[in-house]
Amino acid sequence: MNKRLYRTLAEHSTWLSTRGKKGKCADLSGAGLVGVDLSNKRLRSAVLAGADLRKANLRCADLREADLRNADLREASVQRACLQEATLIEANLHQAVLSGASLRGAMLHDANLSGALLAGVDMQLAQLDGANLLGAYLPAPQMMLLANWGNVSPDLCIQLMRYVVANRPGSSACGVESAGYPDDALMRTDRCAHFVEEVEIYSPGPALSAFELMRMCIRKYCADSDYHTHSMEG
Repeated sequence: MNKRLYRTLAEHSTWLSTRGKKGKCADLSGAGLVGVDLSNKRLRSAVLAGADLRKANLRCADLREADLRNADLREASVQRACLQEATLIEANLHQAVLSGASLRGAMLHDANLSGALLAGVDMQLAQLDGANLLGAYLPAPQMMLLANWGNVSPDLCIQLMRYVVANRPGSSACGVESAGYPDDALMRTDRCAHFVEEVEIYSPGPALSAFELMRMCIRKYCADSDYHTHSMEG
């Protein structure tokens, strides 16, 4: 690690510890950080937009709320890192290893996650629209349904609501409003799927499996995956 980077990280740590009264928020926009060791580093809210982090070691790093838009993280080691609410729009995570990491609430619009290892990743409320998941090793379908799928098509919305009903015995997706539940009940951490419920179109029926619903969500809202038509041919 060069002296300039070391100083930047030290100032950032001070900035975090003093809640902005001292030090300086790290701005590493566009920095060349190929293969750098940032494991266990405190990088919360750091600006790494467009940084070249190919093959970097980010194991167990605190990257909460960090700006990593357009960053190049190809083949980076990101195991058990915390990326909660990080911005990863259009980031390149091709063949990155993220096993055990937290992407809760992260923005992954149009990100390239092709070939990435996502086993055990917390995907709750992550935004995946336009992401490339081709060849990625995904978390369990139940976890993928906890990503933030937002406003889905009417047909998919009905299927997801049926899944909610089937997995929450004693509750009814179409009875949420009439039962007086608060608006934020739709985003509770114990939900089995995150999407905008349109209770007025709900109709009862058999629920699809978590795998089938995950496949439908990915095919509908992600740019590419093993579940897209061309990937299923042959």
